[in-house]
Amino acid sequence: MHGGDIYNNDVDIDFSVNLNPYHMMCLKGRVNGPAAEYVASGYREAVRRGLEGADHYPEADQGSLREVLSEAEGVEAGSLYAGCGASQLLMSAVQSISPRKVLIPRPCFSGYEHALKAAKNCRVTAYDLKEEDDFALTEEFADKLTDDLDLIIVADPDNPAGKNIDEKVLTCLLNRAQDLDIWVIMDESFLMISDKYQYLSGLEGGPGMRTAHMTDEYKKLYMVRSYTKSFALPGIRMGHIISRPENIERVIKELPEWNLPALSEAVMKRCALLSKDPSYYSASLDMIRRERSFMEEGLARMGFRVIKGNSLFLLFNGPAGLYEWLLAQKILIRRCEDMIKGHEGRAWYRVGIRSREDNERLIDEIGKFPAGGE
Repeated sequence: MHGGDIYNNDVDIDFSVNLNPYHMMCLKGRVNGPAAEYVASGYREAVRRGLEGADHYPEADQGSLREVLSEAEGVEAGSLYAGCGASQLLMSAVQSISPRKVLIPRPCFSGYEHALKAAKNCRVTAYDLKEEDDFALTEEFADKLTDDLDLIIVADPDNPAGKNIDEKVLTCLLNRAQDLDIWVIMDESFLMISDKYQYLSGLEGGPGMRTAHMTDEYKKLYMVRSYTKSFALPGIRMGHIISRPENIERVIKELPEWNLPALSEAVMKRCALLSKDPSYYSASLDMIRRERSFMEEGLARMGFRVIKGNSLFLLFNGPAGLYEWLLAQKILIRRCEDMIKGHEGRAWYRVGIRSREDNERLIDEIGKFPAGGE
C-alpha cells in the first residue's frame, strides 16, 4: 500500500507522501529570493522543452540524458540508466537477476515485495528489524546472509523509519554480500534529501567519489535513485539506476524501448543540473531539518513514540483511530499496519515533512484527537 491516495478521499493536505518541501514551495512561489526563482523558472523552461519535443520519439539509448546524469553522479554514462521512477527500475533490476531466494529487512517499502512477486519461483524471507534499535539496520542483518541467497534489498535511508544506514554497517553488509556472491539492490530514493548526503558532501571528492568507488568495488550492486522525491514531482516519473556497465545492460534488456517520456527526460536533465549546485540540497536539508524537529517535538509532547529519522518523513506510534480522525479533517497520513503491527490500542503512522503552515495544522488537529478515539 502506497501513500498519496487523494483520488478516493476528500483531502486538503496530503502527509502520506514524502516530497521535498523546499522544491514544492519554490514552485508555488512561497520561497522568496533569486535562488527560488532560479529553481522555478528552470522547471518551467524544462517542461516547455519537454512538451515541444513530444512530437518526436525520445532518444532510444538516452544518450544525452545519460551524459548529463553521469556528470551529476560522478560515474561514466554507461554506468547508469533512467526510468519512470524508482519503481520501474526496481522491477527491472529484480528481473535482470531472476532471484530464487531473497532476504529483505522489515519494515520496508511495500514496492520491494511487489517487484519480487513478479519474479518466477522466488522465495522471500524477511528479517525483522528491532523496535528497540529504532528499526535501524545493524550488522546483525549482515550476519543473516548465507550462501544460498541470490539477492538482498536494502534502503538508505529506509522507509518507513527514515534512518540512514551507518556507513560502517553498510560496508560490512556489502563486503559480506560480495564474499557470498549475493546481489544487492540499494534503494537510495531519499539519499539526496537525507542527513547522510550532507555528510558525504563534506568528504573529499563528495558524493560522486563515493558513488564511483562503490560502482568499482562491488560487482553485484545496483543503486536506485529518484528525482521524484528530491524535486517533489511524483507525477513526472524520474528515477535512475547506477551500477557497472555490464549490469546496466542487463537492466536495459528488461525495459521497453523508449521507457522514458520526452517530458520526463527534459525535466530530469534540469534536475541533474540543479543537483550539481550544492546550495539546492543545502537549502532543502535546512528546511527539512527545521520542520522535522518541529514535528518531532510536537508529536513527542503528546506522548507519542517518535522514531528520529534522517530524511523528510517521520514514523510514530499513536492511538488507533488517528488515521480516520484526521481523514475526517481532510488530512491524509500513511497507515503502516501493512509494514509494522501496532500494540493494543496503538498503531504506527508515517507523515511527510511539509511547510510550517501545513505542519502546524497537522499538530493542531492531532492535539484535538478525542480520548478513546470517539
